[in-house]
Amino acid sequence: MTGGWRDDASCRGKNPDLWHSPATIGYAKSVCRRCPVRDVCLAEAVAAVEPYGVWGGLTALERNVRRYSATEQERLLVLAEVGRGASSVRDLMDRVGIDDVTARRHLGRLERDGLVVVSRSNGRPLRVEVSQRVAS
Repeated sequence: MTGGWRDDASCRGKNPDLWHSPATIGYAKSVCRRCPVRDVCLAEAVAAVEPYGVWGGLTALERNVRRYSATEQERLLVLAEVGRGASSVRDLMDRVGIDDVTARRHLGRLERDGLVVVSRSNGRPLRVEVSQRVAS
């Protein structure tokens, strides 16, 4: 597990099998609860429809049972793409397949939630990155 948000994950350097064994789910979830990048990790798993393991503190079954609205799914995908390196509204539009207004709306919500930092010029988003609260 290396690169981007993964470098700051609490599970980094731990045996990945611990996140994929029914016998160690409790341990995996306890590590996730304290993880500074839990939200981005969960967003990545939901966006990728990850079928196995504990990601962001939820098992695959819990991720599947929880019903995300289309808007929540799209917002999680935007957060996952920022975690993967999307750094502008144009990047998000291209990667997620959303329009400019939708990208800005999701970024505004993610910024209010403290998950991303948006640098602006004349009120227009120029650059976006995972917030230090999440990344460190």
